[in-house]
Amino acid sequence: MRSERDKAKEKGTKQERKRKFCAWKIKFYSVRFRVILSFIMWSITFILLILYTFISPEVQKIEDTNAKLKKQLREMIEWSETIKEFSQNGKPENILELVENTAKKYGIKLESARPKEDYFEITARGIDPKSMISFMTEMQRAGAKIRKISIRKNFADKDTNDFEISVSH
Repeated sequence: MRSERDKAKEKGTKQERKRKFCAWKIKFYSVRFRVILSFIMWSITFILLILYTFISPEVQKIEDTNAKLKKQLREMIEWSETIKEFSQNGKPENILELVENTAKKYGIKLESARPKEDYFEITARGIDPKSMISFMTEMQRAGAKIRKISIRKNFADKDTNDFEISVSH
């Protein structure tokens, strides 16, 4: 059995522990500690704000570039589907094959051939006038319809022309 003295001692130790804990709590929450903790938190917030300020424009540039690339990819997918439709129409000769073969025959280097609604927009630069006329004549003889022609003098070489034509079957 425990004596009264032991019980009183035990009570005293519990009270001492409580007092020590309260003292630690007071130290922990002292004004000095709160000021230091507040300073640390404000410093971290300020550093994060500065980092965000420097990183945000870079992220925006990357997002803009990404949006442009997605748009170009969508256009390319649409063009490939249009080309597939043109080639699967069951016509004897695909319009793109006709344009490519005729251009090779006359030594014309095509810059681009973009599909539009139901025709192709073809661009070539630095073409000799005789080759250009022969190219267009053979295209019409093969059954291609030339919807629109735009011919300009080439600035680099005054003896050649640049042209854009719209061709359909």
